[in-house]
Amino acid sequence: MAGHKVSANSPIGVFDSGTGGLTVVRQLRNLLPNESVLYFADTGRLPYGTKPQSQVREFSVQIGEFLRERGAKALIIACNTATAASLSALEETFPGPVIGVIGPGAQSAIAAAGTEGKVGLIATDGTVQSGVYDRELEDLGLKSALVKQGCPDFVTLVESGLEDREAVQGAVKRYMKPF
Repeated sequence: MAGHKVSANSPIGVFDSGTGGLTVVRQLRNLLPNESVLYFADTGRLPYGTKPQSQVREFSVQIGEFLRERGAKALIIACNTATAASLSALEETFPGPVIGVIGPGAQSAIAAAGTEGKVGLIATDGTVQSGVYDRELEDLGLKSALVKQGCPDFVTLVESGLEDREAVQGAVKRYMKPF
């Protein structure tokens, strides 16, 4: 990655398939108020959860390169599906630190439920099918079964601003049945 010059003042690059990752940006700003953030919402190609992992990986590497070219010193993948598909590829191609959301999410689940407690996962079909949370939680010592539910409609509802209350309530009711 010749020519990747960054400084302490360089921004942290954050990306998601849409605008849901802005919650990560908000938390980042709370934790690191003096850092600048460069956010990329790939709204033109969402949802990622229905696409093959190889395609999501390709998108993610392209976005990582885009953010690198704009001086990002670190990269946060604010998308479970993109983290599952591309964390290792981005760690190989991006010259700075790369952080995904799955590790911290799994750690939070263990902190809340313990290793014997019940843990539930609601995510895109791509994230659920990747098995990445199963592996991460097992590595953290989870002994109980992980209850998983793919929620493909959630992406559309979040990206539309959650304005259709009936649709949101219907989706939540439908997807929460296994829990």
